[in-house]
Amino acid sequence: MGVDAIRSNVPEYAKDLRLNLGSIMTTSSLESDMAWGAALTAALVSKNEQVIQGILEDAKEHLDETHINGVKTTAAIMSLTNVWYKFTDLIQDDEAKKLPPKLRMNAIMNHAGVSPALFEGWGLAASVVNA
Repeated sequence: MGVDAIRSNVPEYAKDLRLNLGSIMTTSSLESDMAWGAALTAALVSKNEQVIQGILEDAKEHLDETHINGVKTTAAIMSLTNVWYKFTDLIQDDEAKKLPPKLRMNAIMNHAGVSPALFEGWGLAASVVNA
């Protein structure tokens, strides 16, 4: 399937999306592992199975298993924290807002098995999509 298959399914009214998707991975100034990891993180957070499978197929050419697992962990951890902090922004109860999250996030301690820079970059991608 891959990114090209995703692009071919984008309708004509969204032609700009199709064109951007075609160029963003080939002209990015980011290192390959950062770019493909961010793309896969965004796909996972989108929860769109077709997009996930398409990006994953092509990402496997650029990321090893450690990186792919790091991406999955980053997407999960960042989604967890994004939900918590969005929740605390929305509620009106000041006492509840003061409660510590008490979320178990041990994966942050070792940056999901990848470099801190990759973890942070991929985490930003997850937060952008979750926003």
